[in-house]
Amino acid sequence: MNSWRTGKNVLVTDADNVTAIAAIRDLGAAGYTVFSTSTLPDALGARSVYCAFHAQSPPYEAIDGFADWLDTFVREHDISLIMPASDGFVFAIHDYYEKFSRLLPYSGRETLYRVVNKHSLFALFDAAQGRDDLKTHLPPYVLFNDTSADVDAEHLFRTLGGPLFVKVSATSAKAGASDEVFRCDTPPELRARLPMLWESYRDALVQGAVRGQGIGVFLLLWDGDVRARFMHERLHEVPHTGGVSSYRRSIWIQAIYDDAVRRLQYLAWHGVAMLEYKWDPRTDGFWLLEINVRLWGSLHLALKSGVQFPRLLADAFYGRSAPSSLQYTEGVRCRHTFPLEVEYVKSYLRDRRIPMWRRCWCIAEFVLLSVNPFVKGDLFYPRDSRLYWRHLGRWTGDFVRSLRHRSTAPSARHSN
Repeated sequence: MNSWRTGKNVLVTDADNVTAIAAIRDLGAAGYTVFSTSTLPDALGARSVYCAFHAQSPPYEAIDGFADWLDTFVREHDISLIMPASDGFVFAIHDYYEKFSRLLPYSGRETLYRVVNKHSLFALFDAAQGRDDLKTHLPPYVLFNDTSADVDAEHLFRTLGGPLFVKVSATSAKAGASDEVFRCDTPPELRARLPMLWESYRDALVQGAVRGQGIGVFLLLWDGDVRARFMHERLHEVPHTGGVSSYRRSIWIQAIYDDAVRRLQYLAWHGVAMLEYKWDPRTDGFWLLEINVRLWGSLHLALKSGVQFPRLLADAFYGRSAPSSLQYTEGVRCRHTFPLEVEYVKSYLRDRRIPMWRRCWCIAEFVLLSVNPFVKGDLFYPRDSRLYWRHLGRWTGDFVRSLRHRSTAPSARHSN
Protein backbone atom coordinates (compact mmCIF):
# COMPACT_ATOMS: atom_id res chain seq x y z
CA MET A 1 0.00 0.00 0.00
CA ASN A 2 1.44 3.40 -1.03
CA SER A 3 1.35 5.99 1.78
CA TRP A 4 0.96 8.90 -0.66
CA ARG A 5 -2.40 7.47 -1.74
CA THR A 6 -3.68 7.43 1.84
CA GLY A 7 -3.50 11.21 1.90
CA LYS A 8 -5.73 11.52 -1.18
CA ASN A 9 -9.49 11.74 -0.59
CA VAL A 10 -11.36 10.35 -3.60
CA LEU A 11 -15.13 10.61 -4.00
CA VAL A 12 -16.98 7.82 -5.84
CA THR A 13 -20.55 8.70 -6.75
CA ASP A 14 -23.61 6.45 -6.99
CA ALA A 15 -22.53 3.97 -4.31
CA ASP A 16 -25.81 2.10 -4.82
CA ASN A 17 -24.65 0.56 -8.12
CA VAL A 18 -22.19 -2.21 -8.91
CA THR A 19 -19.93 0.12 -10.91
CA ALA A 20 -19.29 2.30 -7.89
CA ILE A 21 -18.76 -0.73 -5.66
CA ALA A 22 -15.98 -1.99 -7.94
CA ALA A 23 -14.35 1.46 -7.95
CA ILE A 24 -14.59 1.80 -4.16
CA ARG A 25 -12.97 -1.60 -3.70
CA ASP A 26 -10.11 -1.05 -6.12
CA LEU A 27 -9.30 2.46 -4.88
CA GLY A 28 -9.54 1.43 -1.25
CA ALA A 29 -7.40 -1.67 -1.77
CA ALA A 30 -4.77 0.55 -3.45
CA GLY A 31 -4.61 2.79 -0.38
CA TYR A 32 -6.75 5.77 -1.37
CA THR A 33 -9.13 7.19 1.23
CA VAL A 34 -12.50 6.59 -0.40
CA PHE A 35 -15.61 8.66 0.19
CA SER A 36 -18.91 7.74 -1.47
CA THR A 37 -22.27 9.34 -2.12
CA SER A 38 -25.62 8.16 -3.38
CA THR A 39 -29.01 9.72 -3.97
CA LEU A 40 -30.56 6.58 -2.46
CA PRO A 41 -30.68 5.59 1.21
CA ASP A 42 -28.70 2.59 2.49
CA ALA A 43 -26.45 2.31 -0.58
CA LEU A 44 -24.71 -1.07 -0.75
CA GLY A 45 -21.31 0.44 -1.51
CA ALA A 46 -21.42 2.39 1.77
CA ARG A 47 -21.12 -0.98 3.55
CA SER A 48 -17.85 -1.86 1.84
CA VAL A 49 -14.82 -2.25 4.11
CA TYR A 50 -12.96 -0.07 1.59
CA CYS A 51 -15.30 2.92 2.02
CA ALA A 52 -14.12 5.38 4.68
CA PHE A 53 -17.17 7.69 4.66
CA HIS A 54 -20.57 7.82 2.97
CA ALA A 55 -23.28 10.45 2.61
CA GLN A 56 -26.68 10.57 0.95
CA SER A 57 -26.95 13.44 -1.52
CA PRO A 58 -29.94 15.34 -2.83
CA PRO A 59 -31.50 13.86 -5.99
CA TYR A 60 -29.82 14.74 -9.27
CA GLU A 61 -33.10 16.21 -10.53
CA ALA A 62 -32.74 19.01 -7.98
CA ILE A 63 -29.81 20.31 -10.02
CA ASP A 64 -29.13 23.59 -8.21
CA GLY A 65 -29.56 22.00 -4.80
CA PHE A 66 -27.35 19.06 -5.72
CA ALA A 67 -24.55 21.27 -7.05
CA ASP A 68 -24.56 23.42 -3.90
CA TRP A 69 -24.56 20.31 -1.70
CA LEU A 70 -21.69 18.75 -3.68
CA ASP A 71 -19.62 21.94 -3.47
CA THR A 72 -20.01 21.98 0.31
CA PHE A 73 -19.24 18.26 0.62
CA VAL A 74 -16.06 18.60 -1.45
CA ARG A 75 -14.76 21.48 0.68
CA GLU A 76 -15.64 19.92 4.03
CA HIS A 77 -13.95 16.61 3.22
CA ASP A 78 -11.01 17.92 1.20
CA ILE A 79 -11.99 15.86 -1.87
CA SER A 80 -9.33 16.12 -4.56
CA LEU A 81 -10.82 13.73 -7.17
CA ILE A 82 -14.40 12.85 -8.11
CA MET A 83 -14.87 9.55 -9.93
CA PRO A 84 -18.39 9.43 -11.47
CA ALA A 85 -20.10 6.04 -11.64
CA SER A 86 -23.24 7.02 -13.57
CA ASP A 87 -24.40 9.20 -16.44
CA GLY A 88 -26.87 10.80 -14.01
CA PHE A 89 -24.03 12.53 -12.17
CA VAL A 90 -22.43 13.71 -15.42
CA PHE A 91 -25.70 15.29 -16.54
CA ALA A 92 -26.44 16.74 -13.10
CA ILE A 93 -23.26 18.87 -13.16
CA HIS A 94 -23.71 19.99 -16.78
CA ASP A 95 -24.39 23.64 -15.86
CA TYR A 96 -21.76 23.62 -13.10
CA TYR A 97 -18.96 21.76 -14.86
CA GLU A 98 -16.39 24.53 -14.52
CA LYS A 99 -16.91 24.62 -10.75
CA PHE A 100 -15.91 20.95 -10.46
CA SER A 101 -13.65 20.55 -13.51
CA ARG A 102 -10.42 20.54 -11.45
CA LEU A 103 -11.71 17.42 -9.66
CA LEU A 104 -12.82 15.45 -12.71
CA PRO A 105 -10.63 13.04 -14.73
CA TYR A 106 -12.05 14.13 -18.10
CA SER A 107 -10.89 15.80 -21.30
CA GLY A 108 -12.92 18.95 -20.79
CA ARG A 109 -16.51 20.13 -20.86
CA GLU A 110 -16.94 20.51 -24.62
CA THR A 111 -15.44 17.13 -25.47
CA LEU A 112 -17.25 15.33 -22.66
CA TYR A 113 -20.74 16.50 -23.52
CA ARG A 114 -20.29 16.07 -27.27
CA VAL A 115 -19.28 12.45 -26.74
CA VAL A 116 -22.09 11.58 -24.30
CA ASN A 117 -24.63 12.90 -26.82
CA LYS A 118 -25.01 10.01 -29.27
CA HIS A 119 -26.37 12.29 -32.01
CA SER A 120 -23.39 14.67 -31.82
CA LEU A 121 -20.92 11.76 -31.55
CA PHE A 122 -22.07 10.18 -34.79
CA ALA A 123 -22.24 13.63 -36.39
CA LEU A 124 -18.54 14.07 -35.52
CA PHE A 125 -17.62 10.82 -37.23
CA ASP A 126 -19.87 11.65 -40.18
CA ALA A 127 -18.18 15.02 -40.69
CA ALA A 128 -14.58 13.78 -40.31
CA GLN A 129 -12.88 15.01 -43.48
CA GLY A 130 -10.45 12.55 -45.05
CA ARG A 131 -11.05 9.99 -42.31
CA ASP A 132 -12.88 7.15 -44.00
CA ASP A 133 -11.62 4.86 -41.23
CA LEU A 134 -13.95 6.69 -38.84
CA LYS A 135 -16.95 6.28 -41.13
CA THR A 136 -16.61 2.53 -41.48
CA HIS A 137 -17.70 -0.02 -38.86
CA LEU A 138 -20.77 2.06 -38.01
CA PRO A 139 -24.28 0.57 -38.11
CA PRO A 140 -26.78 2.03 -40.59
CA TYR A 141 -28.03 5.27 -39.06
CA VAL A 142 -29.76 8.60 -39.69
CA LEU A 143 -29.41 11.86 -37.75
CA PHE A 144 -32.57 13.86 -37.08
CA ASN A 145 -33.48 17.03 -35.25
CA ASP A 146 -36.73 18.72 -34.30
CA THR A 147 -36.63 20.88 -37.43
CA SER A 148 -36.35 17.90 -39.79
CA ALA A 149 -39.04 17.42 -42.39
CA ASP A 150 -41.63 14.72 -41.88
CA VAL A 151 -39.91 11.37 -41.49
CA ASP A 152 -40.75 8.63 -43.99
CA ALA A 153 -40.91 5.72 -41.57
CA GLU A 154 -41.38 3.09 -44.27
CA HIS A 155 -38.30 4.37 -46.11
CA LEU A 156 -36.23 4.24 -42.92
CA PHE A 157 -37.16 0.62 -42.31
CA ARG A 158 -36.33 -0.24 -45.93
CA THR A 159 -32.92 1.47 -45.83
CA LEU A 160 -31.81 0.84 -42.24
CA GLY A 161 -33.55 -2.47 -41.61
CA GLY A 162 -35.53 -3.30 -38.53
CA PRO A 163 -35.97 -3.04 -35.67
CA LEU A 164 -34.86 0.58 -35.32
CA PHE A 165 -33.39 2.10 -32.18
CA VAL A 166 -34.04 5.77 -31.45
CA LYS A 167 -31.41 7.25 -29.11
CA VAL A 168 -31.78 10.63 -27.40
CA SER A 169 -29.59 12.39 -24.86
CA ALA A 170 -30.18 14.44 -21.75
CA THR A 171 -27.76 17.04 -23.14
CA SER A 172 -30.21 17.83 -25.95
CA ALA A 173 -33.31 17.73 -23.74
CA LYS A 174 -35.63 20.70 -23.65
CA ALA A 175 -37.05 20.19 -20.17
CA GLY A 176 -34.81 18.01 -18.05
CA ALA A 177 -35.52 14.73 -19.82
CA SER A 178 -33.03 11.88 -19.45
CA ASP A 179 -31.06 9.64 -21.81
CA GLU A 180 -33.39 7.16 -23.50
CA VAL A 181 -33.29 4.39 -26.10
CA PHE A 182 -36.56 3.44 -27.81
CA ARG A 183 -36.99 0.32 -29.89
CA CYS A 184 -39.42 0.52 -32.81
CA ASP A 185 -40.38 -2.73 -34.54
CA THR A 186 -42.74 -1.27 -37.15
CA PRO A 187 -43.11 1.98 -39.14
CA PRO A 188 -46.30 2.95 -37.24
CA GLU A 189 -44.40 2.69 -33.96
CA LEU A 190 -41.73 5.04 -35.26
CA ARG A 191 -44.27 7.53 -36.63
CA ALA A 192 -46.04 7.61 -33.27
CA ARG A 193 -42.80 7.99 -31.32
CA LEU A 194 -41.08 10.88 -33.13
CA PRO A 195 -43.63 13.68 -32.51
CA MET A 196 -43.51 12.93 -28.78
CA LEU A 197 -39.71 12.99 -28.86
CA TRP A 198 -39.59 16.46 -30.39
CA GLU A 199 -41.60 17.75 -27.44
CA SER A 200 -38.69 16.86 -25.13
CA TYR A 201 -35.53 16.68 -27.29
CA ARG A 202 -33.81 18.72 -29.99
CA ASP A 203 -32.17 15.83 -31.86
CA ALA A 204 -32.09 12.05 -32.14
CA LEU A 205 -29.97 9.26 -33.58
CA VAL A 206 -31.86 6.46 -35.34
CA GLN A 207 -29.86 3.25 -35.74
CA GLY A 208 -30.69 0.12 -37.65
CA ALA A 209 -30.17 -3.23 -35.99
CA VAL A 210 -26.95 -5.18 -36.52
CA ARG A 211 -26.59 -8.81 -35.55
CA GLY A 212 -23.76 -10.33 -33.58
CA GLN A 213 -22.15 -10.74 -30.20
CA GLY A 214 -21.90 -7.76 -27.88
CA ILE A 215 -18.28 -6.66 -27.41
CA GLY A 216 -17.06 -4.09 -24.92
CA VAL A 217 -13.73 -2.27 -25.33
CA PHE A 218 -12.49 -0.49 -22.21
CA LEU A 219 -9.67 2.01 -22.36
CA LEU A 220 -7.79 4.49 -20.22
CA LEU A 221 -6.12 7.17 -22.33
CA TRP A 222 -3.93 9.82 -20.68
CA ASP A 223 -1.95 12.45 -22.56
CA GLY A 224 -2.72 10.55 -25.76
CA ASP A 225 -1.28 7.24 -24.55
CA VAL A 226 -3.14 4.03 -23.78
CA ARG A 227 -2.49 3.39 -20.08
CA ALA A 228 -4.89 0.44 -19.70
CA ARG A 229 -7.03 -1.71 -21.98
CA PHE A 230 -9.50 -4.54 -21.68
CA MET A 231 -12.15 -6.30 -23.78
CA HIS A 232 -15.05 -8.56 -22.97
CA GLU A 233 -17.67 -10.56 -24.83
CA ARG A 234 -21.24 -10.38 -23.59
CA LEU A 235 -22.47 -13.94 -23.09
CA HIS A 236 -25.84 -12.95 -21.56
CA GLU A 237 -27.70 -9.66 -21.80
CA VAL A 238 -30.85 -8.31 -20.16
CA PRO A 239 -33.20 -8.73 -21.91
CA HIS A 240 -31.75 -11.62 -23.87
CA THR A 241 -32.39 -9.76 -27.15
CA GLY A 242 -29.92 -7.05 -26.15
CA GLY A 243 -29.23 -4.75 -23.22
CA VAL A 244 -26.93 -4.60 -20.21
CA SER A 245 -24.56 -7.51 -19.74
CA SER A 246 -25.18 -9.99 -16.94
CA TYR A 247 -22.56 -12.62 -17.84
CA ARG A 248 -19.34 -11.95 -19.77
CA ARG A 249 -15.83 -13.20 -20.43
CA SER A 250 -12.56 -11.47 -21.15
CA ILE A 251 -11.35 -11.76 -24.76
CA TRP A 252 -9.11 -10.02 -27.28
CA ILE A 253 -9.97 -8.95 -30.86
CA GLN A 254 -7.20 -6.82 -32.35
CA ALA A 255 -9.21 -5.19 -35.15
CA ILE A 256 -11.92 -3.93 -32.80
CA TYR A 257 -9.32 -2.65 -30.35
CA ASP A 258 -7.54 -0.74 -33.12
CA ASP A 259 -10.83 0.86 -34.22
CA ALA A 260 -11.64 1.91 -30.64
CA VAL A 261 -8.23 3.54 -30.10
CA ARG A 262 -8.46 5.42 -33.41
CA ARG A 263 -11.81 6.91 -32.45
CA LEU A 264 -10.81 8.02 -28.97
CA GLN A 265 -7.57 9.54 -30.23
CA TYR A 266 -9.51 11.41 -32.93
CA LEU A 267 -11.80 12.75 -30.20
CA ALA A 268 -8.70 13.72 -28.16
CA TRP A 269 -10.25 11.77 -25.31
CA HIS A 270 -8.60 11.93 -21.89
CA GLY A 271 -9.71 9.45 -19.21
CA VAL A 272 -11.63 6.17 -19.24
CA ALA A 273 -14.16 5.14 -21.86
CA MET A 274 -16.20 2.12 -22.83
CA LEU A 275 -16.98 1.47 -26.51
CA GLU A 276 -19.82 -0.92 -27.26
CA TYR A 277 -19.67 -2.98 -30.45
CA LYS A 278 -21.52 -5.77 -32.20
CA TRP A 279 -19.29 -8.45 -33.71
CA ASP A 280 -20.20 -11.18 -36.19
CA PRO A 281 -17.73 -14.04 -35.56
CA ARG A 282 -18.70 -15.68 -38.87
CA THR A 283 -17.57 -12.76 -41.02
CA ASP A 284 -15.40 -10.91 -38.47
CA GLY A 285 -17.43 -7.80 -39.22
CA PHE A 286 -18.09 -5.35 -36.38
CA TRP A 287 -20.02 -2.14 -35.74
CA LEU A 288 -19.71 0.58 -33.10
CA LEU A 289 -23.00 1.21 -31.28
CA GLU A 290 -22.03 3.89 -28.73
CA ILE A 291 -19.37 5.28 -26.41
CA ASN A 292 -19.79 5.68 -22.66
CA VAL A 293 -17.28 7.97 -20.96
CA ARG A 294 -17.38 6.75 -17.38
CA LEU A 295 -16.67 3.58 -15.46
CA TRP A 296 -18.93 0.71 -16.50
CA GLY A 297 -21.18 -1.96 -14.99
CA SER A 298 -18.89 -4.93 -15.72
CA LEU A 299 -15.87 -3.31 -14.05
CA HIS A 300 -15.45 -6.24 -11.64
CA LEU A 301 -14.57 -8.50 -14.59
CA ALA A 302 -11.69 -6.20 -15.54
CA LEU A 303 -10.44 -6.19 -11.94
CA LYS A 304 -10.62 -9.97 -11.72
CA SER A 305 -8.76 -10.23 -15.04
CA GLY A 306 -5.91 -8.06 -13.78
CA VAL A 307 -6.70 -4.50 -14.97
CA GLN A 308 -7.24 -2.03 -12.11
CA PHE A 309 -8.84 0.84 -14.04
CA PRO A 310 -9.94 2.99 -11.04
CA ARG A 311 -6.54 3.07 -9.33
CA LEU A 312 -4.72 3.58 -12.65
CA LEU A 313 -7.06 6.47 -13.48
CA ALA A 314 -6.50 8.03 -10.05
CA ASP A 315 -2.73 7.55 -10.29
CA ALA A 316 -2.68 9.27 -13.68
CA PHE A 317 -4.88 12.11 -12.38
CA TYR A 318 -2.44 12.75 -9.53
CA GLY A 319 0.51 12.73 -11.91
CA ARG A 320 2.02 9.52 -10.61
CA SER A 321 3.59 7.44 -13.32
CA ALA A 322 2.66 3.78 -13.22
CA PRO A 323 3.35 0.90 -15.60
CA SER A 324 0.73 0.66 -18.34
CA SER A 325 -1.69 -2.23 -17.87
CA LEU A 326 -1.80 -3.71 -21.36
CA GLN A 327 -1.89 -7.43 -20.51
CA TYR A 328 -4.64 -9.36 -18.79
CA THR A 329 -5.96 -12.88 -18.43
CA GLU A 330 -8.29 -13.95 -21.23
CA GLY A 331 -11.15 -16.38 -20.67
CA VAL A 332 -12.09 -15.08 -17.21
CA ARG A 333 -15.88 -15.29 -16.75
CA CYS A 334 -17.93 -13.18 -14.36
CA ARG A 335 -21.67 -12.70 -13.78
CA HIS A 336 -24.02 -10.46 -11.85
CA THR A 337 -26.34 -13.17 -10.61
CA PHE A 338 -28.99 -11.25 -8.67
CA PRO A 339 -30.93 -9.67 -10.20
CA LEU A 340 -29.43 -9.48 -13.70
CA GLU A 341 -28.92 -13.18 -14.45
CA VAL A 342 -32.37 -13.90 -13.01
CA GLU A 343 -33.84 -11.22 -15.29
CA TYR A 344 -31.99 -12.76 -18.24
CA VAL A 345 -33.59 -16.14 -17.53
CA LYS A 346 -37.03 -14.54 -17.14
CA SER A 347 -36.74 -12.72 -20.47
CA TYR A 348 -35.66 -15.97 -22.13
CA LEU A 349 -38.55 -17.96 -20.69
CA ARG A 350 -41.11 -15.34 -21.73
CA ASP A 351 -40.00 -15.39 -25.38
CA ARG A 352 -42.40 -17.85 -27.01
CA ARG A 353 -40.39 -17.74 -30.23
CA ILE A 354 -37.71 -19.84 -28.51
CA PRO A 355 -38.24 -23.64 -28.57
CA MET A 356 -39.25 -25.18 -25.26
CA TRP A 357 -36.09 -27.29 -25.01
CA ARG A 358 -33.90 -24.20 -25.22
CA ARG A 359 -35.92 -22.43 -22.54
CA CYS A 360 -35.52 -25.46 -20.28
CA TRP A 361 -31.79 -25.46 -20.97
CA CYS A 362 -31.64 -21.79 -19.89
CA ILE A 363 -32.80 -22.81 -16.42
CA ALA A 364 -30.32 -25.69 -16.27
CA GLU A 365 -27.52 -23.37 -17.42
CA PHE A 366 -28.34 -20.90 -14.63
CA VAL A 367 -27.95 -23.66 -12.05
CA LEU A 368 -24.74 -25.01 -13.60
CA LEU A 369 -23.14 -21.58 -13.74
CA SER A 370 -24.12 -20.96 -10.12
CA VAL A 371 -22.15 -24.01 -8.93
CA ASN A 372 -19.23 -23.64 -11.36
CA PRO A 373 -16.18 -22.58 -9.31
CA PHE A 374 -14.54 -21.05 -12.40
CA VAL A 375 -17.38 -18.55 -12.92
CA LYS A 376 -16.76 -15.53 -10.71
CA GLY A 377 -19.35 -13.27 -9.14
CA ASP A 378 -19.29 -9.49 -9.43
CA LEU A 379 -19.88 -8.90 -5.73
CA PHE A 380 -17.43 -11.48 -4.41
CA TYR A 381 -14.21 -9.66 -3.56
CA PRO A 382 -11.31 -10.20 -1.12
CA ARG A 383 -12.21 -9.03 2.43
CA ASP A 384 -15.48 -7.61 1.11
CA SER A 385 -17.65 -10.57 0.09
CA ARG A 386 -20.21 -9.76 2.76
CA LEU A 387 -21.66 -7.29 0.27
CA TYR A 388 -22.70 -10.27 -1.86
CA TRP A 389 -24.67 -11.80 1.00
CA ARG A 390 -26.19 -8.48 1.99
CA HIS A 391 -27.25 -7.87 -1.60
CA LEU A 392 -28.65 -11.40 -1.90
CA GLY A 393 -30.64 -10.90 1.29
CA ARG A 394 -32.12 -7.64 0.01
CA TRP A 395 -32.98 -9.16 -3.34
CA THR A 396 -34.56 -12.23 -1.75
CA GLY A 397 -36.65 -10.03 0.53
CA ASP A 398 -37.86 -7.92 -2.39
CA PHE A 399 -38.61 -11.06 -4.42
CA VAL A 400 -40.66 -12.65 -1.60
CA ARG A 401 -42.61 -9.42 -1.08
CA SER A 402 -43.40 -9.24 -4.80
CA LEU A 403 -44.68 -12.83 -4.73
CA ARG A 404 -46.89 -12.03 -1.75
CA HIS A 405 -48.23 -8.96 -3.51
CA ARG A 406 -49.11 -11.01 -6.59
CA SER A 407 -50.79 -13.70 -4.54
CA THR A 408 -52.97 -11.19 -2.65
CA ALA A 409 -53.75 -8.88 -5.55
CA PRO A 410 -56.49 -11.09 -7.16
CA SER A 411 -58.34 -11.54 -3.86
CA ALA A 412 -58.15 -7.79 -3.27
CA ARG A 413 -59.66 -7.08 -6.68
CA HIS A 414 -62.36 -9.69 -6.09
CA SER A 415 -63.33 -8.14 -2.75
CA ASN A 416 -63.85 -4.80 -4.47
